[in-house]
Amino acid sequence: MAQTKAYYSLIRNRTIADRWRQPVQNLAAAFDKNTSATNAAQSAAEQKALDELKNAPLTQGYTPAQVTISQGGETLAGNSGTNYDSILSNAVITATSVLLVDQSAKTAQFLHRSSGHYSTTGDAITLDNLSLSGGQYSVSAMISGGAQGAVVTAPSASDFGQYYAQASAAPSTSPVADSANSNDTSDFNDASTVFWLRNNTDLQNSILLKGQTTIGFIAAGASTLGNMISTSSGYTTIANQITDSTVVYVY
Repeated sequence: MAQTKAYYSLIRNRTIADRWRQPVQNLAAAFDKNTSATNAAQSAAEQKALDELKNAPLTQGYTPAQVTISQGGETLAGNSGTNYDSILSNAVITATSVLLVDQSAKTAQFLHRSSGHYSTTGDAITLDNLSLSGGQYSVSAMISGGAQGAVVTAPSASDFGQYYAQASAAPSTSPVADSANSNDTSDFNDASTVFWLRNNTDLQNSILLKGQTTIGFIAAGASTLGNMISTSSGYTTIANQITDSTVVYVY
């Protein structure tokens, strides 16, 4: 109706304007009548619902509303879902991209922050195994074909959590540069100062995570040494979406 009135106001030919004046007036009257009837019906329905609520006995059960909120094409959790905002706020995390790992459910879920709220992106990813300690991690490296690579495991080292594809790439101050440090353990949790990926083929294609004093890996396979193990498709999903700026939070 607003568009009709706008178009009519733009007509400058008096003959055409006179011809359309009455039809436009009739259309406006019909629109006003319909709007009035709709408002009256809505008001009556709302009043009926209010009267029923007022007259309801106190013993009547209360069913909370199930709310689904859409924002930018993504779905935010309603009151029946996980309160992502609360979880990450308590962890003092405000990163735009977060991979939230649920230890009890053994799932990983990508979240995106927009206008101060987190929403899910994609489906939750099921983890076959999870032994990653709770807390916040950053993405240290995407490792591909890391047979000759090494990771500094000593929290006291200045390059703790750093991945070097070749030992020769490490500075002289790094434990990696110490030729005497050639331990052969396959478990990075037990590796002293340096973990050599040649000792664990399952982690030679993986995502390296760095915590405050611990490291971890996201990998595909059956090894129990990787902190987060998913199926090949799950790992591919994570690898395709995760970035250097993604915060990994395990709770």
